[in-house]
Amino acid sequence: MFKKKDKEAKEREKKEKQEKKERKEKEKQEKKEKKEKDKSRLSLPPTPSGKISSSASTSSFSSGLHGVVFGRELEELLDVQGQDVPLIVSDGANWIRKNGIDEEGIFRISGDKSHIEKLKQIYDKDAKEKVDLSALEKTISFSPHTIAGLLKMYIRTLPQPLLPYKHYATLVKIQGEKEKNVKLKHLHDLIQTLPLANKRLLLYLLRLMNDISKHKDKNMMSIVALATCWAPNLLREEHETYEEAMQNSSTFIPIMDLMIEGVDILEQDRYEVEIDELRREVAELKRVDSKKALGLFTPDEIKAKMAKIQEDLEAEVRRTRELRDDNENLAKKAKKAKQE
Repeated sequence: MFKKKDKEAKEREKKEKQEKKERKEKEKQEKKEKKEKDKSRLSLPPTPSGKISSSASTSSFSSGLHGVVFGRELEELLDVQGQDVPLIVSDGANWIRKNGIDEEGIFRISGDKSHIEKLKQIYDKDAKEKVDLSALEKTISFSPHTIAGLLKMYIRTLPQPLLPYKHYATLVKIQGEKEKNVKLKHLHDLIQTLPLANKRLLLYLLRLMNDISKHKDKNMMSIVALATCWAPNLLREEHETYEEAMQNSSTFIPIMDLMIEGVDILEQDRYEVEIDELRREVAELKRVDSKKALGLFTPDEIKAKMAKIQEDLEAEVRRTRELRDDNENLAKKAKKAKQE
């Protein structure tokens, strides 16, 4: 009798373990499917209604399909176009600077969705074709808000944000810093580690935002307002939808604000930033009694030592720039040879 009960108990236990194992495998599979679905949503362009099209496919962004602009890998598109930043971005930025920099609510007010979709289709016909927005304006009659919306849509549909997912935790940490100068230095260091294509495009957009903010008396777009519009488009957590990124963007608005405001520093080479810090130190030394402050050197000796340090740093900057230029020239020659 007891043996029979023990056998039944073991069978129940075995069955329960099997069911538990099957539930875990099912949950694992569901998580995997959700992850793949979210990744597909992030790479799909919105339809005119603003929703992700279920009929679109990530395969349409593959390298095998020439001419696709939206949703395509940034470096791949730049290789095809032979540009430092995508043509759609430089076209849109130049058009806004010429026709929309004083437009009230630029990048905040939504553009006409049907016009945005028409322009998207035009750019997606051929990645290499130069689009004349001024000529198109006569037939489509779009507003500056439409071009602003087109730019945001392009950036939003990149396979990864310009500040890639792997930097999300670092950006959260930077946001936690108290000193503004410390935050800016960390942001500068982070941007230097980005792929060259990401770095150039990010700085290009930050410069555009900075230029627009200088017209805030007319366009009513302060740096904070622009940061609010752009934060969810430039950085987000992996697997977040655009809607979720919008809801969670308050964390990164101060970071975007600082990047737009400090773009002059972010554009500098690492050594140029160090030289700026040195210049501030030199200026501070001039405001104190050198003998009392250091007790070692005369003011002339201090001045001479600082000048030598600055001279060495500037020489290093020149060497770094020459090396960078040489590398870029070699890369261009290699790309040209590859195309030929």
